[in-house]
Amino acid sequence: MASSKQVIPIIGLHITVYGLDEYNQLPKGTPVSIMFALHGRLQNQSKMEPIAQAICQLNEKRKQGDSHILVITFDSANHGSRLVHKLANFGWVEGKHKNPNHAVDMWSMVNSTARTVTELIDVVEHYIFGPLPHSLVRTWGCIGFSMGGHATFMASANDPRITVAIPIVGMADFLGLMESRLKESNMSSETYLPKHFCDNVLKATKNMDQQLKSKHILIINGENDTLVKAQYNRPLIESLRHIHTGKEGQDWKYYLVPGVGHEWCPEMFESSVQWCQQWMTFNKEKMTADIFSLKKQLVVYGSHHNNKVNVAIHMVFVPTIFWTALVFASNTGPLVTVDGTALAFLKPFGPNLAFFTVVFYLTYYAILDPIAASIASPILVAMSYTATKFLETNPKANKIALAIHIISWIFQFLGHGLAEKRSPKLLDNLVQALVSAPYFVFFEVLFFLGYRPKLYKEVMTEINKDVAEFKASKFVY
Repeated sequence: MASSKQVIPIIGLHITVYGLDEYNQLPKGTPVSIMFALHGRLQNQSKMEPIAQAICQLNEKRKQGDSHILVITFDSANHGSRLVHKLANFGWVEGKHKNPNHAVDMWSMVNSTARTVTELIDVVEHYIFGPLPHSLVRTWGCIGFSMGGHATFMASANDPRITVAIPIVGMADFLGLMESRLKESNMSSETYLPKHFCDNVLKATKNMDQQLKSKHILIINGENDTLVKAQYNRPLIESLRHIHTGKEGQDWKYYLVPGVGHEWCPEMFESSVQWCQQWMTFNKEKMTADIFSLKKQLVVYGSHHNNKVNVAIHMVFVPTIFWTALVFASNTGPLVTVDGTALAFLKPFGPNLAFFTVVFYLTYYAILDPIAASIASPILVAMSYTATKFLETNPKANKIALAIHIISWIFQFLGHGLAEKRSPKLLDNLVQALVSAPYFVFFEVLFFLGYRPKLYKEVMTEINKDVAEFKASKFVY
């Protein structure tokens, strides 16, 4: 069934929003993801309706915790309802048209479209949702075809809020594209690509690989495309293979469609929709499942521990819970024989369950952040050592540890119920919460001391957004 579409006037544009009627039928405060769909040269926004409808069909498969996807289209500068000068949309020599300003016109339209996306992100929620105390949008994305693909590269590179990008038969290297077209037409670069103009373009695009290295970007080219040749995206692809923070094929992907030219094809549609399903729906279970992402683990845990009083309680009582648990684990006694073996150095630590629990924790923490784990290692090893010694030297060690353990948990639950007003993470995932808690507390200290400020800012941005969404979902309507 086709999704609804509404035309809304905003900042001098008529934008079309797909899927809004369906969203308005959901509980107020339901999280949403918004994808901008940008059309190609000599087209208008109606050309993006098929992909907009295909993406919105994902809403029919929406599960609890998923975002509802909206798709927004608009006419790019000098196109569709905004057409002012028809010749400016054509190439240097294209059919009966001759446009000596093709490069400058094209760049202006690409740059204008990318900036329009950013301007819409600034204000569009107010126009489609009304006044809000916080943003409802979990994920911003951009998909574009041909000229819209060029603009998708630009918008996603320049706006950090855009985390999902799908440029289809688009080009990251604008000057490379223009130079290749001039060369094929035996035309002078000096005449049609003036130095001052090229300097401005280079300034705007020279760091694109760095700006895209953390984006969930799906780059699609046609193998037989002679208008926007795939080869001109190769430098960007090779750079991303070295610097992207994610894994190729999972967090970002390059898809060269065999036997296809400068056109849409079913494979492009299918891949684009799948990419949106993977990165735009944003099921919290996906975030929770990514156990080897430090940022995601800190966000998931931190979303349940954002109140200052509750955080202070955890700073005190998470260590006592962990230490008393090590006391209990020390009851196993040595699990390996160390006398007269290469493992004799372990004897002072008592190679019991407590010790190997700490080894497991530190191994996992080292995968998340080796530097932080190395700082934490003497602390955790000392906790294991003192827990074992306490058990060995105090006949009532287990009873004392149990009393401390219970009291600590009581304070934890009081912190969540009275201060945080949100259930503990352990009610969602017990094992993950128990493993993450000590590291989260440790990172609270490290962040306070100035460790990895960029990570701290990113984590807090995600936490604040999640907390706002949680509070909105608890409103009574």
